[in-house]
Amino acid sequence: MTSPDAWRAAGLYDPDAPDAAERLELLEHLSTIGITDEEMVAANVQGQLITAGADKMLVGDRTLTAVDVARAEGVPVEKVLRVWLAIGLPIDDPERSPLPDDAAFITGLFFNGESTFGEEALLGFSRVLGAAASQVAEAAVALFLGEVQPQLELDHASELQRALANEGALESFGGVGDVLLRLVREHAITSVARSRQARGQDPAAPLELEMAVCFVDLVGSTPWGLRMALAEQAAAIGRFESAAWEEAVRHGGRLVKLIGDEAMITAPSAVDACSIAVDVCDRVGRDAVLPPARGAVGFGTVLFRAGDYFGPLVNLVARAVKAAQPGQVVVTSPVAEMVRGRFPVGPVIDHDLRGVDDSVALSPLL
Repeated sequence: MTSPDAWRAAGLYDPDAPDAAERLELLEHLSTIGITDEEMVAANVQGQLITAGADKMLVGDRTLTAVDVARAEGVPVEKVLRVWLAIGLPIDDPERSPLPDDAAFITGLFFNGESTFGEEALLGFSRVLGAAASQVAEAAVALFLGEVQPQLELDHASELQRALANEGALESFGGVGDVLLRLVREHAITSVARSRQARGQDPAAPLELEMAVCFVDLVGSTPWGLRMALAEQAAAIGRFESAAWEEAVRHGGRLVKLIGDEAMITAPSAVDACSIAVDVCDRVGRDAVLPPARGAVGFGTVLFRAGDYFGPLVNLVARAVKAAQPGQVVVTSPVAEMVRGRFPVGPVIDHDLRGVDDSVALSPLL
């Protein structure tokens, strides 16, 4: 352990400062967990001394470059750069930018699968993986900043307490990968079953699926948001997202994505999709803070690619949701016929939707 005199000489410690005892406590802890004086000085210059331990845990060992990985895999370095760009982690300098020591493993998985799936398809899948990983990481950081950090401020936590909180959060985060591995497998089982049900027996167009598409959005969310504190708005939007996720799962659907105040959901049947839309609107309507929700449901052929759905039906339903009244769900004519007897269906009304050439017949669920 380096002495207080050395820390004083390095500008890390002032024995005459009011918080001297607190700072010494932090430095002794960092030294104990293997943070060198040089690393402490560098972190202190950046104003990150408290998180020096957590940062080292997070970054880990980095001794490889993109050139090293390309040489190990026997591929041009440009291919390595393209893979890492696809997963959302661009490499600035292939000869100097440090990569994690498992970079060869990550990149090697791509090249192993390339012969089976093809380069472009696998790059598309890599983008999905990168987006998912980024979202998990952002949510983990937001969880700490939103829940732990404010409590540390309220408790007037010492530097050591803050350091330990950051390091503890990183230790907890270490188990996320194991959880994700198991969750991906279980969701794959559900996804295979869902795609078989939607695709039926037509193997000629494996990426064209017959299914229901549902959009639900919040009415007047922009002026509503301007009247609220950001924290209250975020909490309320979180409840909308929870409602969309839970009702999609409850009725055998899938929450494809959230786009601000709008949710896109797919389901194997029109009845399932209508149940999801109606229940989400009902839950939002009972929320004391959220503005009302509205929904639209269509059924037909969609193109499935990289975990998302595309095609004219998706575009139509995304536009149709704007035709619904607050708290209302509108459906296309094919859906109206499919759900009649399960849901009360109102009269057919022709709507001119933005971006759709012909008028579209929509009926409200009553």
